[in-house]
Amino acid sequence: HEIFRHIVARQPFPREVIEQRIRGHLADHGDADALAQPLVLSLPWLWWVAVGGSLLEVIAIATFVWLIAATILRSDRPLVHYDYYILAALVWFLVQAVYEAIYLTATLAAAGDDLTQLVATWQPALRDLQIHGFALLMILGVSQRVFHHFYGLPAPSAKLSLIALPILCAAVMGEAAGLVLMQTVSPIWAALWYVSVTALAITTATLVASWRIYAPAPDSDRSLKFLRIAYVWLFVSLGMLVLLPAHQAAVSWLAPTSAAAHSGFSH
Repeated sequence: HEIFRHIVARQPFPREVIEQRIRGHLADHGDADALAQPLVLSLPWLWWVAVGGSLLEVIAIATFVWLIAATILRSDRPLVHYDYYILAALVWFLVQAVYEAIYLTATLAAAGDDLTQLVATWQPALRDLQIHGFALLMILGVSQRVFHHFYGLPAPSAKLSLIALPILCAAVMGEAAGLVLMQTVSPIWAALWYVSVTALAITTATLVASWRIYAPAPDSDRSLKFLRIAYVWLFVSLGMLVLLPAHQAAVSWLAPTSAAAHSGFSH
């Protein structure tokens, strides 16, 4: 949104300043690349620090994923339905790390309009992999254990949980692919994104509804209300995604069409 304000200002910032702002907004990786990326334009040798930090992040995440997965798989108890959500989330965690490293390297090699178009094309898909692939699946997996075992709420349906997981993973893949393809191939691919978002929202709602998290809890404590409110905000965000085409249609007469403005909105 800050980039968008610069684009539409009556006296916009120079291109160099806007480009520096874009690089600054992109600097949300590990410490080394986060510190180095905004400074690469001024100090080109920091390219090695930024890219090297990103590669170290991939190695660290891969090691973490391997340790957690090995711990789960070597446990004496058999795998249960929510374990598969944790494992799937770890896979997405690693996928987004590799994607992020490649994306960072590409942004450091681009400038001007090429950088703006690159961000507009590839940044939204990265965010979907991070938020809906890694974070959402991890939250859903942990929740299936917490609500029942900690608060005495009804046990989740293992069958429904295992049916929902591949749908959610396919929806994440469809979201990411649709966002990229609508920019690189044809706007018609926005339909893939919308179908995927709708499937994600419906499947998540069906899964969470089956947990009955708003029913009276035998072992309730003050932390439960925070978890319940968090799920309210989750459904608000998913509802906003489903309604996004209607929102865009309603305000299309106000929205600028430049790639820079699109980058500002998507980021």
